[in-house]
Amino acid sequence: MAAGLAAMLVSQSSAAASRTDGLLTGARPLPSLLALRPAEKERPAPATAARKPEAESDEAASVDETASGGEAILEPAARRRGEPGKDLQARPRKSASKPAKVSGPDGGDEEEDSPWSAEAELDFASRYLWHGIALSDGPVFQPTLKGTAYGFSLAASGNLVLANDPDQGKFTEAGLAVGYSYSYQRLTLEPALELLTYPNLELATTAQVELAVTLRILDELSLVSTHSLDVLGHRGGYFGDLGLSLEHAFDDRWSLEVGTGIGLGSARFNGAYLHVAKTTLDTWESELAVSWEPWAWLAVQPHAQLVVILDPALLPPTEASRVALVGGIAFSFRL
Repeated sequence: MAAGLAAMLVSQSSAAASRTDGLLTGARPLPSLLALRPAEKERPAPATAARKPEAESDEAASVDETASGGEAILEPAARRRGEPGKDLQARPRKSASKPAKVSGPDGGDEEEDSPWSAEAELDFASRYLWHGIALSDGPVFQPTLKGTAYGFSLAASGNLVLANDPDQGKFTEAGLAVGYSYSYQRLTLEPALELLTYPNLELATTAQVELAVTLRILDELSLVSTHSLDVLGHRGGYFGDLGLSLEHAFDDRWSLEVGTGIGLGSARFNGAYLHVAKTTLDTWESELAVSWEPWAWLAVQPHAQLVVILDPALLPPTEASRVALVGGIAFSFRL
């Protein structure tokens, strides 16, 4: 699985004014350790004919050698599994669809060379969290539309308030992100640039450059890290996280994803956004998601996120506890 490696909202106008004193208002979440958007899972390879017992195989090879002048035909080895993928700028959600899988000549999986793919996601969450800070007092709806081609990706996203407050039914965030994904053996690098604006809120437009790094340690376990640098709203503010991501497919429809890691904010980041001008470990986050794909074009994913603020000095006055739990469900449609 992947760790795992993911990049605001204020529920009401009066709450927005108070939160600007203790919360980051010019950026949105980094990619979470799990991109909790349902990613296309690897399909089990079609069943192949069972190999003959060794003795029988030797006898058959001997017969073949006699008939063909001493040459025996060997069955090709099975191909290795594909690498897990990550998403560009997911909130507590999962990544864009992986390349489609087709059956190889030996029954193994091969990646289909599709020049493009598209995905629409509808995510409902109980709250909007950003590095342990609640940017909403209640439920939100976060739609995303993403297209990929030849390693490049373009994503548009938004945040709609569902809570019963003055901003109910209004979009309070809109984002546009462009990125690229490059993989070499077990390593995947995903640089991105995202522009964010905040309609219906008195917040300045901002932008950030990001880099997500995934190192596959085992077939299902990856070391993930994300790095974000503010280049417009609060220039020089840096936040990064490091953790582990585990992805396990039970079959062609069900999969489990688990991730955990810690996040660090620079003195510039914490000083500008939280009024605590020191470099420190900000959060510890853990995420869990279960994906169900009833059809090839649809994935349903309930997900949960646990966030702990490690430094008590970073706790906003509007929050009574350093521990926060968020739940939700996402519907992903592959177009």
